[in-house]
Amino acid sequence: MFSAVANAPPEAVVALMLYTIPFNAAGIPTLTLPMDKTDAGVPLGFQLIGPELGEARLLSAGAAYEQVAGYANDHPAM
Repeated sequence: MFSAVANAPPEAVVALMLYTIPFNAAGIPTLTLPMDKTDAGVPLGFQLIGPELGEARLLSAGAAYEQVAGYANDHPAM
């Protein structure tokens, strides 16, 4: 499934945005994090959703995940 989404044209992925738009429109804090890459090197991610005014807790959870998952020092080549 991941490769199907990563290799799909942008208009085909719009349906997946239905899951993120309500939170963005409502001002609910969200954080997108990396989770893997496809065989072609396309990054894959997931989104955490926090409570209203929960940015600090959300960022703390994201930082902890990045440390444990090994993404904290994973930066693209410039």
